[in-house]
Amino acid sequence: MMRRIEKGLFVFPLILAAVVGIEGCFATSVFMKPVPNPAPMTPPEGKALIYFARPYYHATGILITIIDAKGNFIGESRASSRFARAVDPGEHLFIAWAENTAALKATVEAGKTYWVYVEPVSGLWVASRAALYAVRRGSDMWNERESYENDTKLFEVDVVPGQAHLNSQKTELDEAVKQGIETFNSYSDEEKHDATLRPEDGV
Repeated sequence: MMRRIEKGLFVFPLILAAVVGIEGCFATSVFMKPVPNPAPMTPPEGKALIYFARPYYHATGILITIIDAKGNFIGESRASSRFARAVDPGEHLFIAWAENTAALKATVEAGKTYWVYVEPVSGLWVASRAALYAVRRGSDMWNERESYENDTKLFEVDVVPGQAHLNSQKTELDEAVKQGIETFNSYSDEEKHDATLRPEDGV
């Protein structure tokens, strides 16, 4: 599951400083709200549901910002956490924005739930490099979906202020989107396989 890590923007620490707090040893985001006693989630009518899971207690001081190819704020991933976003059926490109940009393509169907594995990779200063992996049916990660849910804390995305914060740094945001698209296009066939969710990967 190792992937070539592309060199990317080095503006992320500036963004990080604006949104990160410290909760014990964990970096926290003002745009991510913990959900106490979460109930099982199902996709809203006419939508697909995508979980972004970072299940391990690793790089706890680091947040990874997730956006899409339109510059929409998807959420921020911290250690031992997950969050879910409802999306329209069809094709989407998600971008992890850290010291680098990593990308994942998802083609999803309404009424299904999908999983994306978020992985931090050690980087410079307080920032991190990141990778996104598709949890594909039949893969080793597919068999770990239950543990991703049981071993993480669910967060809800506060979309409006998160988007406003990104929009306030539009030049950097636009460049991150551009680099994310270029990164996905530069992947080898094997890397694209690992970074592509198919309709049949939903349940």
